Amino acid sequence: MPEQHYISVKSSNLAIRAGLNGMPIVSDRGGTGIVITEPVNVWLKPDANTLSVWLSGSPGQPGLGVGSAEVSVFVHDPREELPTPALVLATFSWPPEASPGDQAVFVSDEPLMTQPRETPPLRLWSEAPQLAEPTQAERDEMLALVEDLREAAAEQDTEGILRLLRYRYQEEAAAEGRPVIRIEENVTSLWNWLFGLEGRMETIALPPVQARFEMVADHRAVLITREDGTDALLIEKPQAELGFGVRIVMARILDNWTIVR
Repeated sequence: MPEQHYISVKSSNLAIRAGLNGMPIVSDRGGTGIVITEPVNVWLKPDANTLSVWLSGSPGQPGLGVGSAEVSVFVHDPREELPTPALVLATFSWPPEASPGDQAVFVSDEPLMTQPRETPPLRLWSEAPQLAEPTQAERDEMLALVEDLREAAAEQDTEGILRLLRYRYQEEAAAEGRPVIRIEENVTSLWNWLFGLEGRMETIALPPVQARFEMVADHRAVLITREDGTDALLIEKPQAELGFGVRIVMARILDNWTIVR
């Protein structure tokens, strides 16, 4: 099984996004403060990896001076059940030693102090070419794929969902060192549980004028979000008081737009 890597973020009074290789994995857009640890194996490159951090003032706090943040990337200690550092690969802290003054935005993308000793055999980095900013036609193609996924969820078409997300699940299996069939079985059970909850299910379409396209993963992929930063696909079960988003990242695989994460 590959070594498991995590990113840990603790912040307050800051709007923050943090991740690897230009991909935001953790975010707190409202700046209310977070303490969170997330796996990052699926974003590790086989060569140089960077720690990416975006900071801005929280609502009502236009500057960064009152905020604080601690970010680290580490290798998990396999002797521990919960994510525990065995080796820290990178750290970031805010505020810096020198006063930030009235700075309102800060962006950092620095190489990890120590690169991973091993990385999982992910296909994205060899199969996806680096991209230019997408044209309008390409954006329309990507939005059509988002809509295909929304319709599959609305129709409770588990096979359709698996088909559209198969590349993503294959990469997750490689990142975790698990058979892809186990990932798909777990995902199928989760969707079927959701479909079986009492009450109607609502899938919220993404109007093109609200879509945002951000180059990530060393310009090999595109993160698609709504204008407020929420996920491209939103699903709600009002009667069950349940709502969640599905993050969608696409790349060109064999010259076709594909949901890769």
